[in-house]
Amino acid sequence: MAKLLEILIQREGIDLVLVEGGTGDVSLDSLRRVAWKKVRQRVSEDFLRQGKITGEEYLQLASDYPFELWGVEDQSLYRQNLNVFLDGASRRENVSKALGQTLIGSKNPFGNFLSTVLVKYKNNNQTGIFGILGPMRMNYSRNLSLVEFIKQKFE
Repeated sequence: MAKLLEILIQREGIDLVLVEGGTGDVSLDSLRRVAWKKVRQRVSEDFLRQGKITGEEYLQLASDYPFELWGVEDQSLYRQNLNVFLDGASRRENVSKALGQTLIGSKNPFGNFLSTVLVKYKNNNQTGIFGILGPMRMNYSRNLSLVEFIKQKFE
């Protein structure tokens, strides 16, 4: 992402980058005053590798390009989705029991207004879980087929 943005800034002169996960001005350019550019580059690269910052945040910290990061989230919807995610994460044991099933309403560990199709896959020595989280009225047969198809591609 950072390289793509750098190209767009250089070639097209963009000075505004719209980002998810925030509202309003979420720019980090004020942190540039805190350290020399080499230090900022090293620290932001470490943070990027650890998943603590995004590509656009990395570019803003590590470079001197003049651009603004602007969050476009609806704050109330973002908080609602975050709460659903955190609630689901706290129900990890129930999620493990749900693998290979379609869960609707109160049986869904992520919330009673959603449906979930989850499968477990194994690739080499790694095991993972993926699925589709959606509305209660989603197309179950299509989504289950899609999840099974993707599972076969992983294995």
